[in-house]
Amino acid sequence: MVRKLLFWILVAALILGMGMISGFAEEAPGTGLDSLPFFGEPAEGEKADWTVLLYFCGSDLESKYSYASGNLKEVLNLTYPQSVFEVFADDYAGAGINPDDYEVPGTVNILLETGGCKEWHTEDMAIDINSLQRWQFHCRKSALSMGGNHNYFELKETLPLASMADPETLADFIRWGVATYPAEKYVLVLWDHGGGAMTGLFVDELFNNETMYLNELEQALKDGGTVFETLIIDACLMANMETAAMVRNYARWMVASEEEVPGGGTALGAWLLELYTNPKCDGQQLGRTVCDLTMQKYANHGDNQARATLTWSVIDLSKIDRVISAMDSLFRTVGEIYVKLPEVAAAFANSANMAEEYGNSNQCMRDIASLVQSAYSTLYLQFELRNELKTAVENAVEYNVRGMGRSQALGLSFCYPVSADTDELKTYAQNCPSPYYLAFLDAVTDWEAPDELYTRVDRLPAISTIEDLQIDLKKVWTADGFPGLQVDGPFNNLSGIYYHLYMQDGTTSQIVRLGRTDCMSVSNENYESVFYAYEPWRWPYIDDVPCDIELVQERYRESYKENLYNINIQIGTDIYQLRCGRQLNSFDKAKRSYEVYGVWEGYNETTEMSNRCVTNLAELAGREYRLLWLLDRPIKDNKYMPAGTSKRLYRTMDVVEEILPEGTYFLEYEADDMFLRPATLGRIEMYWDGEKMTFPEDFTWEGTVRIKWTGKE
Repeated sequence: MVRKLLFWILVAALILGMGMISGFAEEAPGTGLDSLPFFGEPAEGEKADWTVLLYFCGSDLESKYSYASGNLKEVLNLTYPQSVFEVFADDYAGAGINPDDYEVPGTVNILLETGGCKEWHTEDMAIDINSLQRWQFHCRKSALSMGGNHNYFELKETLPLASMADPETLADFIRWGVATYPAEKYVLVLWDHGGGAMTGLFVDELFNNETMYLNELEQALKDGGTVFETLIIDACLMANMETAAMVRNYARWMVASEEEVPGGGTALGAWLLELYTNPKCDGQQLGRTVCDLTMQKYANHGDNQARATLTWSVIDLSKIDRVISAMDSLFRTVGEIYVKLPEVAAAFANSANMAEEYGNSNQCMRDIASLVQSAYSTLYLQFELRNELKTAVENAVEYNVRGMGRSQALGLSFCYPVSADTDELKTYAQNCPSPYYLAFLDAVTDWEAPDELYTRVDRLPAISTIEDLQIDLKKVWTADGFPGLQVDGPFNNLSGIYYHLYMQDGTTSQIVRLGRTDCMSVSNENYESVFYAYEPWRWPYIDDVPCDIELVQERYRESYKENLYNINIQIGTDIYQLRCGRQLNSFDKAKRSYEVYGVWEGYNETTEMSNRCVTNLAELAGREYRLLWLLDRPIKDNKYMPAGTSKRLYRTMDVVEEILPEGTYFLEYEADDMFLRPATLGRIEMYWDGEKMTFPEDFTWEGTVRIKWTGKE
């Protein structure tokens, strides 16, 4: 006991003498640290067990939110757990215990490349935005680690500025890291924005927001000349078949997320510490550690959406070819059904629409396994076909974790870009490994596949030439005297009917949008479904002001449907989206409550990337905000009109449905076909007097409207 007490007194004295030393530093000369041993670094000329390559393209995630520097602080705060064998070596030696029998021998190199960012917030770590910089992380192995942070990044190289989205920039970092710091196993971490299979990853702020497409990522890895034990993609929406297909020859394991990744990313410091203390692990074990520790990181996080929607997967890249083959077989069969039984193909399309969706609808990412798990798919696809796809995914996804809000996330997604424009589809075609799937997309979209595709597969007829896949909507009145729509023909041809609501502002006479949401459906006397805007005079409000609320995603569960909404909001001079969710049990009219998740910067149409974090309201409390309405006709460059006065933002915010004020409103129905293409009907003018909705005397609502896809013939 006396010996232990004397030891801790000595440690405390040393700590006081050394003082607190900053972890962000390029060098540590003259501080007394030079005499302290490094933890986990190989001797000169020896191979390490692992070399970790951290490729950090800071982008606006760092310049605006400090997320990258937050991850680097996790690394710098990494604390080596002092071995009891080292502290009480004499005691154990006297007892005949050899500490070497219990130590885990091993060494780890950690390297970092920084760039792509207008401003870094790394305090004493002098990152130069006008160059690329390469750093080595040093972790001090000392009892003094209990009293201060003695870890630091050492600047190793400064290079001329280049785009982090350029494949050669990444390839050169790989070649340098492998040549300079050889190891038995290598792990590459790609950190920044991710946009899924259509967009790729990285956004370099210093090079006009350049991004790296998946085929360019493949080229970078090929030119890097290394097969990684593990590839960790710390970016949104990258656990997909297309990415896995591109990288499968250059890594054994891929760790990524199907869903958007919170700004804080993986638990970088925690899993690096685990790698330090267990360097004999393989890529699969490392991947599991990344998944588990990242889930743990957000377990007590204040972001409710992050906790609910977090997903991470460990993917065995040697088994991706089977997934691709299963997808080929599936879409070869779907193509045959499309030609012979178009209505059945429409049912498949609606099954795909119900598959779990990730990110913003612009990215079109959906879970592969849930594609064949709906009740619809069992009606027209052979069991062997469905089972093979599901089994292939299960075999490829060695391990996955998910929040309660992503119960159908089975670890691997794919891009379903049936609503994408032709340029996006042209890009996607370079990343898609399935020719039968591309032939299907060529048939049901306005995109023209290259002739080379049809040297491998047969061409399918354009959807505009198939009469059975057109939609007829009959204008009908509900029993309550409200205009609605009835599907006149196969219901499978339709994916959904929605409505847009507009209001004429009583002060300015400007017409502003109040939003878009889904319709209610009821059965008429002939048991036919009639869709209509249910009580449009009841609308979501915040602080006594009606919102401009947009339905952006519908997620179907076994017993309920979950809707995700965005509400336009201005904080300071910046425009954001307030994200909220709502559950509907079989369209239960009584359940109209909304849960506010936080503030989201939104989808960037220029970079085609989503912001990767929803900011909790508690972090913004005290700031001034005001709701915004989207103008029906923008005034010059101004798209929005303030809704009400500025108010103070609190830690919680309630979205409640209230009765709209008296005035003139306009309702516009939108019908989306089975491939998510929207068509809008003419606007309906309405007057609400506070108790009853009336229509102009000359208003008629009768006849049938044909919704016909008029794309390529």
